[in-house]
Amino acid sequence: MIRHTILCGICIGFSTVLLRGGSLISLTDSFETSGKISVKGDLIQAEGGSSSQRTKFDEVLQANFDDADFHLDYFSSRENPARLPSNWQGQDIGHAEAPGSFTYADGTLTINGNGADIAGASDNCYFIGQPWAEDGGQWTAHIKERSDEVNCIGLMLRGSFDPDSPACSFSAEGDHGFRDIRGKPGSGLGSYDGRFVMSVPGWIRLTRFGGYPIAGYPLLIETSNDGKTWDFIEKIQTLQDNKKIFLNTLAGLVVTGPGKSKKVTGKAVVDQILFTPPPAQPEVVLPGVLLRSGTFLAGRFNGLDASKGEFNRKDKPVSMTADQVCAAIWVPVTRRQIAAVMSQPGLIMKNEDFMVSDLVSLDGGGVRVNSLVLGPIEYNTGDSIIRAFVLHPLQLTSSDYEIRLKDGSIIRAKGLEEGKDKIITIKEVSGIDVNIAADEIAQFRAGPAKVQNLIDLPWTVPTQPAAPKPAIPAKAASAANPATAANPIPDPSQPVQCWEGDNQEQIMAAAPGTILNFPLPGKFRALAMRVAFSSNAPPNAQASIRVLADGRDINRTSSIKAGDQPQFVEVSITGSRTISLVLSSFPPDTRLLLIDPVAIRE
Repeated sequence: MIRHTILCGICIGFSTVLLRGGSLISLTDSFETSGKISVKGDLIQAEGGSSSQRTKFDEVLQANFDDADFHLDYFSSRENPARLPSNWQGQDIGHAEAPGSFTYADGTLTINGNGADIAGASDNCYFIGQPWAEDGGQWTAHIKERSDEVNCIGLMLRGSFDPDSPACSFSAEGDHGFRDIRGKPGSGLGSYDGRFVMSVPGWIRLTRFGGYPIAGYPLLIETSNDGKTWDFIEKIQTLQDNKKIFLNTLAGLVVTGPGKSKKVTGKAVVDQILFTPPPAQPEVVLPGVLLRSGTFLAGRFNGLDASKGEFNRKDKPVSMTADQVCAAIWVPVTRRQIAAVMSQPGLIMKNEDFMVSDLVSLDGGGVRVNSLVLGPIEYNTGDSIIRAFVLHPLQLTSSDYEIRLKDGSIIRAKGLEEGKDKIITIKEVSGIDVNIAADEIAQFRAGPAKVQNLIDLPWTVPTQPAAPKPAIPAKAASAANPATAANPIPDPSQPVQCWEGDNQEQIMAAAPGTILNFPLPGKFRALAMRVAFSSNAPPNAQASIRVLADGRDINRTSSIKAGDQPQFVEVSITGSRTISLVLSSFPPDTRLLLIDPVAIRE
């Protein structure tokens, strides 16, 4: 049978995992159980061995539909100064007049390279990196310095160490720190038809979103002078229909030197490298439709006019009215861009200009609008001249449930119905029915009517008075206009990063000694989360968390050990206005993961 620990009052416990698989956390009698998770009518069932546990939707905090143990890779050169990950490899690619090399010590990577060509069909450079799986993630690097002999230094993706492998690079070049972004022939990536500022010293960040090969989702490239304020590079063509893109990608750093018969190498120094999974709240809104209710559906429109439309989600039609749509998105836009123009309808253009216009109609191939300035005009939705059409402001609707799908869709729901042939109908809060296959569900969560995601609150870290406040404010500035707030983005200069796990879990990763303060907007009865170490923590790592309510110590977790599956933690917080989590762990260069931390409403 499935065994679980019943939690009462402010006690803390964890379940015995009998099967590799998803987890089911109940709201009412405070337990976690594990097994194979499936939807059965209005129930979620966890099957383990010869027994099963069925729980009503109304009683579920979270159910993860996965068949693998929790696993999270994380690396920071600042926090792992003694070693690079074991799967990192560096070598010359193509012909080198002088052999390249790398050294790593005290969190600093020094790269010497000679090759002089990464723009043609065959590369000639020095590359150091590691495999980057299709589940995506984010690379951040701080380039501290480079010698005069270095022609370019930056981030590179490539299919292999073969010089003729498909590859693309994002790097600083020359005395002025400019560099074209170029996708090599066969890479499936187009070329950035301009230049971007990449100064040295400076930061560069590359994000690839999970579940898709590079050609299926865009690469988001950003640069920064201080690691806090980032400039979004607006146009990365991904040629989404091109299936030749390399899938077994290597990601890392590239250096080219003087080359051309010069038997010397250039030296580049990188003193911060950070790899995390994709951000918990991506700064970009990906191709699909954003509904006024807050639901996001990945896919494309078959057609939409001023009154009604049909959306195509994985070849499954979804009917909706124009009044239900906030924005139709063809080329990725940032949330800030959508929030800035929601007061009137119109097109967000490739250069971020906004064309005020009324929608006539749109379909999978084009959009027709009536511009106040240009009159009737039509655009092809596949050429990236336009990014999105914004119809209406967001009007977030509270929901009992939130269903997250493996394609990135996040559906605010008021219920589910099980149909034939493993088809489930999700009753979206604005009245739209979304039909999905059962195996499309990544995670079932209680909605904001029942829980408050702590990651969305304007939390602070008071233990770091010398550092800027974390750049991870609430997802919403207010319930009335949530899109006006900035979005949390991992910042390597801060003690906390926020990630999205393989199953769309929201994960906060914090360093030892960190205190996280959460203001509670309303009345809540309990704090709940799962807690674990990242997979690269040393075997002897241990940690605990103190929980404070309005400044008073109310609980401390039992010992959390490296290698253990996530422990479920619940603490009574009735009547509290603020919650503080004090994190401690050993050794000090480890991080503790808070997985889907929520406050449960009274």
